[in-house]
Amino acid sequence: DAELEQNRIVDEARFKGNLPTSNVTIAAGEFDTTGEAAGNYKVDGVYTFTASEVRDDGGTRHKVRGVSVEEWNGSEWVPAGFFPGDSYTFNETSGKKVRLTWKWGVDGIFIILH
Repeated sequence: DAELEQNRIVDEARFKGNLPTSNVTIAAGEFDTTGEAAGNYKVDGVYTFTASEVRDDGGTRHKVRGVSVEEWNGSEWVPAGFFPGDSYTFNETSGKKVRLTWKWGVDGIFIILH
């Protein structure tokens, strides 16, 4: 019974965006990070999420270039913007549910086009 309930909760979050106990989701990105892991978080007040640079299997360094943010509009995730840097501060008083997807790039020139 517990496993069925857990599966229901996961399916509701994955396919319908119903995140009853969370207001921030960190999507699984291209790399794992030593910051907060992918998953759902309940933020009370203000919290700053961070991600770190990583090295791939070949040893290439990938710096965090920013985070893509989506907001839940009641039926689907919609783009809310791209924020440069390796952190994102969420304030629960906004009443929004957001999904963060970290973006990495190799050292060198990085151009963001909108």
